[in-house]
Amino acid sequence: MSRTARIAGVLSIVALALPMGPAVGTPGSEPLTDLTPIATSLKPELHHKQPVFEVSFTAGPQKERRFVTSLLLIEEASNRLFLGQSIQCTAPSGKTVTGMETGRNFWPQGDGGTVASFVLNVNEPGTWKCSSVANVCEPGVCEGSSNAGSGNLVLATGSVVGPDASHMLVTAPLGQLQLTGARVPKKDVPVKPSRTMKVSKTFKIDPSESLGIAAEFSLTNCIERDYPRACRKQPSVAIKGSSTITSALTIRQVPVTPGATCPVQRATQQQGAGRATVSAQQHHATWTYAVLDFPLSTDPSCSRTLTVEASFTAEKGNGFVIESGNARKPESIVIIGQVPSSYQPVATS
Repeated sequence: MSRTARIAGVLSIVALALPMGPAVGTPGSEPLTDLTPIATSLKPELHHKQPVFEVSFTAGPQKERRFVTSLLLIEEASNRLFLGQSIQCTAPSGKTVTGMETGRNFWPQGDGGTVASFVLNVNEPGTWKCSSVANVCEPGVCEGSSNAGSGNLVLATGSVVGPDASHMLVTAPLGQLQLTGARVPKKDVPVKPSRTMKVSKTFKIDPSESLGIAAEFSLTNCIERDYPRACRKQPSVAIKGSSTITSALTIRQVPVTPGATCPVQRATQQQGAGRATVSAQQHHATWTYAVLDFPLSTDPSCSRTLTVEASFTAEKGNGFVIESGNARKPESIVIIGQVPSSYQPVATS
């Protein structure tokens, strides 16, 4: 294990006894969670997306936003396999919204989890269905035309929502100023060995509201020059090399008046900052942050603008890429607002 013993595990929800099976909610309901995967053993299937969790809810006539998140926790892998996860929500009209995609490799003794979260803009009344969808394949044949490899990944499950069970969660309705998200960065960012790159996003805020920040950055160790393409900008690549990465997150409420003292907070290790090594076996990773108690100021010298900045350093070994989601690849996102208080960082490696 790493990053402080998975930093209390993985994306965890406060341990509460909840009904098993797909959840269905009505307007104004409490957060909904599905604890029962459609299948607990995920196998490679050619060009096939496998539904894992489903959560349905009924939206009222007013537009709303909801925080949607899914954790797939792997307890056993029989082979080295890539697990991609995307969240898809289907509106009453049948329109499908794909909100977020992340992924990484797992292998025997290479367990862990992968999480994907996003902000769903609910703009139709009626019943919505959100699904966590998995794509499993063996690295090297993921883009093949005849097979997707062999082996299986076994999901860790449980009867309560907590750090040791795969699950999906959809929050109760929230307003526009209470929850928003954005893709960060807009394009893939290569980070060369011994170099540091920063990515940031500025948000409009309501200083009277409570504020939390959740961030998920998709990273790829450049073990090959052509995937992702931004690895071509690395001075060299090592097919069996690892990439040791350090990261920090800084949140600032922007001053209106020059010299004004406005809130600034830097993520702690428990909130996601630190060091991780992405091996050649793992290849891909998702670096997550959870800063859920940012102290906003209502002083007029502090603006209604918040800047979230993440820095990443290629400390040792291969360079890497911060992925934006271009070309149907894993994405990165920053979410601010009423993020569930149970949201916790997931171990990077």
